[in-house]
Amino acid sequence: MQNESSAVSQLIGSPAIYRGNEKEGSGPGWEQRLLTTLSNSQYTAKVVLPRLSEVFSRHDYPPLTLPVATATSALSALDRQILEVYLEQKSDPLVGTIEPSMYLGRFDWDTTRRPTDVQPYVKEIITNMIGVHAEVHHVNPNLVSRVLSQIVETVAEELSRLMSCVTRFSIQGNQQARVDIRAVQETVSLYTTPTAHHWGPHLAISTLKEYSLEKERNTFNLAVVLVEDLLAKFRVRMRLQLMCFGDMKIVSGGQGI
Repeated sequence: MQNESSAVSQLIGSPAIYRGNEKEGSGPGWEQRLLTTLSNSQYTAKVVLPRLSEVFSRHDYPPLTLPVATATSALSALDRQILEVYLEQKSDPLVGTIEPSMYLGRFDWDTTRRPTDVQPYVKEIITNMIGVHAEVHHVNPNLVSRVLSQIVETVAEELSRLMSCVTRFSIQGNQQARVDIRAVQETVSLYTTPTAHHWGPHLAISTLKEYSLEKERNTFNLAVVLVEDLLAKFRVRMRLQLMCFGDMKIVSGGQGI
């Protein structure tokens, strides 16, 4: 229905075949076909073409150096195009839900409310990325790292942008920002590139330190203890979701940055 399209926050990462977008029995959805084509192009470039070249060489046929190089170049270009289309299809709506979800209920980073958990937008980010992970893994597990690492970069950049737009953090708001970003970072640590690491925690964590160092040392220590306590509770409550990303160190304890 039309009203459904105006929803502020929605689950966008689930595989297409689970969203009812495709008619029953019509085969893989469009996004899965993109992944299948991507997987096939990689297999052709890395396995099929070298084998053809080896067979020709073994039977004393003229070398296939130029044809193989040309085909490999074409497949590489196709690979980049398909990946770009797929990432656009997944990243844009995922990133687009972060800001409205962050400010649901007119949340203000200058709040005096003590944080008790990660905010809902964090759990939504994680849930959406689990959906992408499931879809990619279903087609080709070898593509998971390549796809998710780029989505993580996009999410990290958006979080950094949103934090930079905040005019004022209260001490409670700083605590909440640190908990939120640490939770996202720990969850996707296996797929965090140097670029994502730079964007993700930099602003919120530095803001917390700058603000808190003006306070009494005891107040700062209490803030750090609260953040670590909330992260420990997050790891317990979200254990099943964290297991989807395959890093058992995070599930069993994790560590700060």
